[in-house]
Amino acid sequence: MQLGGVTLFFLFIFSLLPSQYGAEVYNITPSRPLAEGQTLVSPGLRFELGFFNPNSSANKYVGLWHKSIYPRKYVWVANRDNPLAARDTFVSLRIGSSGSLELVDGKQISVWSANISNCSSAVLLDNGNFVVKDDMGAHMWESSNNPSDSLLPSMVGKQIFLTSWRSDNDPSTGIFKAGYSAELPSQSFIWINGSIPYWRSGPWDQSKYIGVTPGTRYNSYSFNKIPGDKIFIYIDISSEGVLRKMFSESGKNWYLDWESWKSPCDNYGACGPFGVCTASDSPICKCLKGFIPKSNEEWSKRNWSGGCVRRTNLSCETNTNDSVSSKGKDGFLKLERVKVPDFHEYLNSVSLDKLEDCKIQCLNEEKPIKLIASLTAIGFMSILIAIVFSLHRWRANQKRHVGLTAWRLETTSMIKIQRDGLREYMGQHDFPKLKIYDFDSISIATDNFNITNKLGQGGFGPVYKGMLPEGKEIAVKRLSSSSRQGVEEFKNEMLLISNLQHKNLVRMMGCCVKENEKLLIYEFMPNKSLDTFLYDLTKRAMLGLHALILFRVLLEGFFISIRIPM
Repeated sequence: MQLGGVTLFFLFIFSLLPSQYGAEVYNITPSRPLAEGQTLVSPGLRFELGFFNPNSSANKYVGLWHKSIYPRKYVWVANRDNPLAARDTFVSLRIGSSGSLELVDGKQISVWSANISNCSSAVLLDNGNFVVKDDMGAHMWESSNNPSDSLLPSMVGKQIFLTSWRSDNDPSTGIFKAGYSAELPSQSFIWINGSIPYWRSGPWDQSKYIGVTPGTRYNSYSFNKIPGDKIFIYIDISSEGVLRKMFSESGKNWYLDWESWKSPCDNYGACGPFGVCTASDSPICKCLKGFIPKSNEEWSKRNWSGGCVRRTNLSCETNTNDSVSSKGKDGFLKLERVKVPDFHEYLNSVSLDKLEDCKIQCLNEEKPIKLIASLTAIGFMSILIAIVFSLHRWRANQKRHVGLTAWRLETTSMIKIQRDGLREYMGQHDFPKLKIYDFDSISIATDNFNITNKLGQGGFGPVYKGMLPEGKEIAVKRLSSSSRQGVEEFKNEMLLISNLQHKNLVRMMGCCVKENEKLLIYEFMPNKSLDTFLYDLTKRAMLGLHALILFRVLLEGFFISIRIPM
């Protein structure tokens, strides 16, 4: 009898507690945090948010799930990479003193935050979006913009990525990521470690992804045409890297409607370039008609990643005549139920029901490519001509305003430079971003000016290839004491080239002066200079006729302009 009285007493005390200590709450405010044992529910009781412990692990998380549908699926996790200890019962999700939504442990240390300020409340909407609002009711932060491994219908159209759990019991970030590609029309991709393609859907054709097998109940990998509001659907990326589409009708258990991986053919590039994968065949890979394996040895080992190559080159690749009629030997093969290549070209102006238009467009693609190349070359020529013209104008201004013709540096001037320091001397003139190098460091970089590092020999001295400690390749022009270039020319070249910066011109990085040694340090050009192509009969063929003439005139004019005595 006494025990019953105590029980009634505690029930009475509990009934007097404020509503914030109830099991279900509808918002979080500065005065109403969410404690363990409580859940935040949406107005229509469709979604629920609270603390969970996956399969009784040692960690605890705040997550979001569909209310009353089992097995429970956590479609969003707040602190997935910063778990709480499962035994810590004094945790809470609150709006802190800074006005930000934060998750704190029993010691009131923040383990996760929305990184905002001046918020007034947090609520859970019936579409599964957990939002934080300001005093005016505007959304300051949304869980749908910060997804975990799941996509809800309300999130469709947003540029977001899904990341898998590490395992079924560990919500921390896994190795698989899913999202949309950047090109149009876009494709859905699964990547490993953020960048390695693992699976792709094929491009979107306004109603479906052309490389995806339809689902059993609803449109595959899409939330379109969902009948009524009693159907719950989500898409997630599993810890094994499989996209899955799950559905539930009238709050019943979850059922699988579609998944991305069903056979080895679903792996990205399973049969390599120009290879076709058929899961029902053995072996599963074969080459397209007109193609053969790139390596028979690798294919015999069932390694098809190298793909296939053409048995015979296309006529358009060997025929110089641009007319379509001369390319009549090239044909087209219609393929069905295959994904188009990853780096396909989408022709928006071609009607799908007029395949002949597509053929003509493909056969004539060589012309716009040549046109673009020609226009690019002409534009490049124009830029270089403008640079040379500007160079002459600049030199004229330098002569007029700085008096370069009267600027004579003799040996005594160079001694003064050594004594007072090259940096002090350079400070009197405009040398943008020009670095002063130590002679010993340049000597080490060129292996003491080793003959094997010699790139060439000019009238003013040899040029050596070097490697700086940070891995930067350089070209070092070493002015010999017997050269025709003296102190004046050395200074003029340093002043001229350091002020002339263009992406198509070699860039001076710095200089070095020590006693009789005068060094100019340039960036290294691995493809050598333009004259290598102009004066080599084999390489000259790589340039078009118009480009060759313009380059020749421009190059000779440029060299004349920089060799005029100052």
